[in-house]
Amino acid sequence: MKTILAILIILIICGTAAAQNNINNTLQSGAYNRAHINQYGFLNAGNTIQDGTMNIVRINQIGEENISNASQNGNKNYSYSITIGNQNGYEVNPVLQFPGFNHQELTLLQSGSNNESFLEIYGNENNTAQHQIGDWNNSIIGITGIKNSTIEWLNGDYNFSDVTIKGNNNIANNKQSGNNNSSFIEQFDNENTAYVSENYDFNSSLLKQHGIANNGFVFQDGISNVSYLRQYNDGNYSFVNQFGLSNQSDIRQDGRNNNSVVNQEN
Repeated sequence: MKTILAILIILIICGTAAAQNNINNTLQSGAYNRAHINQYGFLNAGNTIQDGTMNIVRINQIGEENISNASQNGNKNYSYSITIGNQNGYEVNPVLQFPGFNHQELTLLQSGSNNESFLEIYGNENNTAQHQIGDWNNSIIGITGIKNSTIEWLNGDYNFSDVTIKGNNNIANNKQSGNNNSSFIEQFDNENTAYVSENYDFNSSLLKQHGIANNGFVFQDGISNVSYLRQYNDGNYSFVNQFGLSNQSDIRQDGRNNNSVVNQEN
């Protein structure tokens, strides 16, 4: 009886440890595939690869030190990932989408500390959104194509955001609220619009636009904010507004029909 009881206790302990260290691998090929991954606990890892069209992947992780990887190859795919906890995804590549006529919608939500997010998109008409609330978050989006739209919203401490877009009719939005935030937005080509808003101290922003009919807006509210805005070519418009102490602004415009307005107040 004691031996059976000991065996049962060992099995329960092993099952609990296995539940806390789950690993999921999913590979789907074809069309209209659905992948739903839910992991609760800590030290979980989820990997999903989809090859085809009209695929949907959803990854939800709650705990600590979770890693989520989703790779989609095809057209009109949708990816959604949310992580709640601490130290989630030291290397998180939520979506890596390869060339094609893509109409993907990408969403990542992270709440906690020490989170990282990376998106790399090649194609057309892509939509991306990243929301991170917590500490030490890092978010990078790279887009190559046309009619792309990206939104990064970071709320917390030590956040970093980098958006790079190469293509046409792209819109990049970045908003950070917290301390020691940094933002880099660079757009290459036609009719791009970039918006950067940073609220509170030690924020810095660099916005570059290369092409025709680009628009740049930078709002900084706080202490010791620094903004650099560069526009090279035709029909560019820039507006920088800074409130607080020790704010700096440097604007360079090369081309035709460029306009620049800067307001600083201490």
